[in-house]
Amino acid sequence: MIELKAVKELLLQSQFHNVTEIESGVVRGERLYEDKLYAIAYVDFSDNVVRIAEGLRAFQERLLGPDYFTSDRLRWNSYMYILAGPRSLQAEAFSEAKASIEANRDYARKYVLSFEDMRRLIDESPSTQTQQGANSNDITTIWAELLETAHLNVLLDKPARTKAVDMIERGQASKQITHQKNYKLNSKDIPLSTGFLRSLDVKKFRPVLDGRNFCFADVNLIVGPNGSGKTSLLEAIEYLYCGFNRRDGEQSQNLLE
Repeated sequence: MIELKAVKELLLQSQFHNVTEIESGVVRGERLYEDKLYAIAYVDFSDNVVRIAEGLRAFQERLLGPDYFTSDRLRWNSYMYILAGPRSLQAEAFSEAKASIEANRDYARKYVLSFEDMRRLIDESPSTQTQQGANSNDITTIWAELLETAHLNVLLDKPARTKAVDMIERGQASKQITHQKNYKLNSKDIPLSTGFLRSLDVKKFRPVLDGRNFCFADVNLIVGPNGSGKTSLLEAIEYLYCGFNRRDGEQSQNLLE
């Protein structure tokens, strides 16, 4: 088993903040972006994957429950990383235990990792990468790095919605990628990456929207009867930001901000 003291030092030097030992062999760390909490990570180094799987409910309630039910903490962005060391890998029921743990989404997303994957997780520092690759608030780089940190970077391939949900459910939404540190935004896209969308002029997109102008605030409520263009408006915004629509792949033209 990795020495807990050494592991905590690695965590403190990487993307984790406020690292604390909450139980023997288990540490809790926070991930921050611009000094704001955006994720909580629990890392178990006990190398007891089968035992954890057998008592997973009690394990979660004991370690994750206190944070989960505290109102000022994130409920939707918690992660549990569980080390599969020599003892776990040699266990007869390891494969079934790993599958049952990763299929469970109560309290947090869970990943059973080898020693090499665990070290990679600890050693990589999104905050450092962001400084190197996104000096001009490059939202593309930041988003790609956040997805990779959350083991959801397969979404960068834009899979069909049903396929993406299925991959996330089965814990298969992570893939090895080659980092591209210097994403370049088109000059026309820079305002979209640094501020809110305040207005949208639609010249030609879909008949229900063509020729209309829309103004937006920080929070917007879109209401209207069926067929009035609510979904089309959202898809126009999607096309503006992404250049395509996931629903039908339509490459609409002449959409102007």
